Amino acid sequence: MPYKIVHRPCKQSDGDAGEWVVVRRDIGKQVSCHTSKAKAQGSISARHINEEDLEEIVEAVLRRLMEGSFAP
Repeated sequence: MPYKIVHRPCKQSDGDAGEWVVVRRDIGKQVSCHTSKAKAQGSISARHINEEDLEEIVEAVLRRLMEGSFAP
């Protein structure tokens, strides 16, 4: 999975303090901050599902383009 959870203080977008950070493994960049580990894990699940959905959509569009099945 491209994300990991790190237990460290962080600030949420609404200004509240959190202590669970979701970090992208490849670049070490914080992508979200949460008040509980469960919420951080849920965030990872949602991000991973969205990335998989996007890959499926792109593959379907490319397949249709190659088949010439898009109407002008």
